Amino acid sequence: MKIILIKNIEKLGKKYDIIHVNDGYARNFLIPNKYAVLFTLGRFRHVTDILNQQKNKKIFLLTKYKNIIEKIKKLKLTIALKTSIHGKLYGSFNIYDILDILLKKDIKIDKKDIKILKPIKSVGKHEIRVVFNKQESIYVNFFINIISS
Repeated sequence: MKIILIKNIEKLGKKYDIIHVNDGYARNFLIPNKYAVLFTLGRFRHVTDILNQQKNKKIFLLTKYKNIIEKIKKLKLTIALKTSIHGKLYGSFNIYDILDILLKKDIKIDKKDIKILKPIKSVGKHEIRVVFNKQESIYVNFFINIISS
C-alpha cells in the first residue's frame, strides 16, 4: 500500500515521504495513529505544494541573511583580556561581549541568535554559532581567539 507519512518515523521515513508498506501495517497502525495517510493524487499535489513552499522559504531566508553570513564568515577576532597565571579569565566572556564586538564590526543580530558552544573562561580559540533560523538550519560558525593581556 502506498502512503504519505505525516510524521517522522524512525527507520521508516520523514514527514511527507511517499513510501510503500504492507497493507495491514498501514491500515492497523500508521493510518489510525495518524502517522500516515493513504496516497492519492490530490494528497500528492498537496504535499508537493508544501515541499515547494518550504524550499522557497529556505531560499528566501538564505538571501535575507546572505550579507550578514558573509560578514561573519570573514571575521577573524582576537581579543586581549586579563587572565590569571594559569590562563583563566577574570569573570567570563559572554553573549553581550560578543554582541558589542559584532556591533563594532557593523553586524547587527539578536542576542537569541548567538549560541556559545562551550563557556568561555580561558584563553584560546572558541567557537561561536549564530543561528538565524533553527527550523531551516541556517547558521554560521566563527571563532574568537582570546589572548592574555
